[in-house]
Amino acid sequence: MMDEETVRGLVSLFEVASRFVEGFPGDAGSLAHKEILARHSQVRSAISRIEKTLEKSVVPGEASAAGIARAAEEGWFVPLVSEALSGIAEIRRLGSSGSLEGASELAEEIDTILEGDRDLEDAIEQASTLWGPAAPGGSVALLSVVKGKANRARFAVCEGDVALIGSGPGSDLAFEDPTISSSCCRIACRDGLALIEALDPLSPVLVGGHRATRARLENLDVVRLSPESQIQVILAAPSLPRRSPSGRVVAKDPIDDSQIARLAPGPCAGDCGRIVGPREIAADEAAAVEDSFYCFACVARGRGPFEIVDDYRIVQRLAQGGMGEVYLAVETSNARPVAVKMLRGALASDVRSVERFCREAKILLCLSHPNIVRCLGSGVYERAPYLVMEYVAGKTIRRHLDRKGRLDLPLAVQVAYQLTKALDHAHAHEIIHRDVKPENVLLDRQGTVRLLDLGLAKSLGASGVLTGSHVLMGTLYYIPPEQIADAGHVDHRADIYSLGATLYEMATGVRPFSEGGRGDVFSRILSGRLTPLAEHLPGAPEELDGIVRRSMALDRDLRYASASQLGQDLKRLYKSLA
Repeated sequence: MMDEETVRGLVSLFEVASRFVEGFPGDAGSLAHKEILARHSQVRSAISRIEKTLEKSVVPGEASAAGIARAAEEGWFVPLVSEALSGIAEIRRLGSSGSLEGASELAEEIDTILEGDRDLEDAIEQASTLWGPAAPGGSVALLSVVKGKANRARFAVCEGDVALIGSGPGSDLAFEDPTISSSCCRIACRDGLALIEALDPLSPVLVGGHRATRARLENLDVVRLSPESQIQVILAAPSLPRRSPSGRVVAKDPIDDSQIARLAPGPCAGDCGRIVGPREIAADEAAAVEDSFYCFACVARGRGPFEIVDDYRIVQRLAQGGMGEVYLAVETSNARPVAVKMLRGALASDVRSVERFCREAKILLCLSHPNIVRCLGSGVYERAPYLVMEYVAGKTIRRHLDRKGRLDLPLAVQVAYQLTKALDHAHAHEIIHRDVKPENVLLDRQGTVRLLDLGLAKSLGASGVLTGSHVLMGTLYYIPPEQIADAGHVDHRADIYSLGATLYEMATGVRPFSEGGRGDVFSRILSGRLTPLAEHLPGAPEELDGIVRRSMALDRDLRYASASQLGQDLKRLYKSLA
């Protein structure tokens, strides 16, 4: 899915979809038309990001194979292409449904292109597997047969699932190859990672040319079962290599809390003589790197294998996203732990991306609230802008949901209540977040909620336009219908909607509108077809269902008028639950 011809075909399909949407002859107010526009915005956004991030624009006949190869190595290209292909596949489906006037012409144009490019059609099928309707848990890895003959060409592995690979009839991928064992290896997907384990020492497995007994698979790894049987692993959200997408900072990934708890206290690896262990990490005085502890005082003095970014020493990577990466760092002047957010690789040379990144810094500097992460400063390192923010030890609500399934009702309501405080402060400063979701909500060790990532925030008082009317902004499942139609002209009630969607998932463990698969999400959002809370949470309080439904009303005039008004209802509900 990353060769030059695929990209050329992708852009050709996008142009077909664009012509269709721009000249759409049907009812402009119909739900079906809105679905087409929503998918079109998704594809336009993905193509735009590809064009901006590659060194040269990707247009038919000009796609740079070298540029694509570099982008694939950085880990962002395949998921972006997959997202665009999925959008086109959905437009094709809608065009073939026969329910839209003039839509069949679109399907015929797309079919004509695909008839001459079977590889591109395969790419769309693979993208639909990863980004389209998925089994519970969501697809993590697509196993694609690249050499040999098996019972199927590809097999999707979802979160929590295990795929058995071999020559036996019970294998999920069963190869017609007598040289490999009936149960050769298995690939498991856990916590968003793909892990391979060889099962038969007489049937060795090679990953990247090296024999693997147990290994973590990276995006596009080729698994060699025999000289005649090979599969390629395509990850829906590929983990990045040790060097960050920016290509500027090398940092270790953090050690899991359970692993830290098992480490015995010992002398600081910085040779200061201090005994350091899990207690010092909990007090934000030290960090664990591999099997060693470093106190922050030693890190600040230059001890340890930590890279320097201006006045900060990078300890480990905390998170990664579409715009950049966040690192735990230590300020050299006072040994204070901070979080450094750096714009990723080629985006640092894109004027609009830099403007958006700098706008986040300006917005954060305008806000000062205990429920919003604080910005301490900003700078530029090797031409890449970065933000310095307060470091808050804790876990995102997404991490809590992944671990527990859902939150206890009192905690879910308390988190939502604290978020109304953060949003009320932001709205008072005419700032709309536009991306409230579990990933952007942090719960610290003291139980305080922090709202994170204002990268998509909009200042109502700012001049200039950074959001096009046809660019899809926000995150599916939490995005209000008006933000799908035009992200540039939403108001504070968009955040109230997203908070309601976040509360829905915190209480039930299920994303709103997720029934029926990803392909139905847009139509469900646009029509307001929200499954009652009680179907996922029997015995859910009627007051909670009423709060969620009012927050997520299709007509924004029917939603809460302000975050503080929503907070009052949440406070009353919390008291009744307590």
